[in-house]
Amino acid sequence: MYGSVLILPQYVQGSLGYTATLSGELLVVRALAVLVLTPVAAMLAAGGRVDPRILVGAGFVLLGTSNAMLASITTAETPFWTFANALFVSGIGLALIFVPPTVGVLGSVPLKDVPAAAAFFNLSRQIGGSLAIAVLITILVRADVRHHADLAGAMTLSSPATSQFLGARGGPNDPKARATLDALVSSQSMVLAYADTSRATALITFALVPCVFFMRRPRKAVALAAR
Repeated sequence: MYGSVLILPQYVQGSLGYTATLSGELLVVRALAVLVLTPVAAMLAAGGRVDPRILVGAGFVLLGTSNAMLASITTAETPFWTFANALFVSGIGLALIFVPPTVGVLGSVPLKDVPAAAAFFNLSRQIGGSLAIAVLITILVRADVRHHADLAGAMTLSSPATSQFLGARGGPNDPKARATLDALVSSQSMVLAYADTSRATALITFALVPCVFFMRRPRKAVALAAR
């Protein structure tokens, strides 16, 4: 849940040059889906109409799908509205994993343990979010280093494209020309790293889907009381 909202703002501001305001406007698409569908998910889960485990599992599938979609459109020149479909799918997924997990967890423990379970649930979610951010930043940095090394290794003077690029900017011995080429390689490697991180987030999210079946089905009485 936290990892899926980490990468996109960094990518659009760092690689596409979006301002903080434009980045926020981009995320409005996801926020609208969350705003509209969270009450619906809450009614379905708390009303006992749908097993919360099914909602959570569907949420993970949609989040994984949205991150896979983002990975496929992560380029150095992705247009603004190209993100809309992936963000809308992400918003639906987030709506399904905001409230249903709470209902599923609190509804499966004895009534006397609900306060302690609620506190532990919130604590574990915060710790999980912190760990997810640390893991994804590590994936991002390592992917950037790997792609930079691969791209830089291909930038040799024997390459016609490299020779033409440097020749048009003062030649291979010109410091500014080399700096410009390095900046280009760095920007491209970072874009590839963002795509890799979104792809990794998708794989991790899909892997979490079977975990929902370890949750107990909430007691109906508790589910109805939560309405």
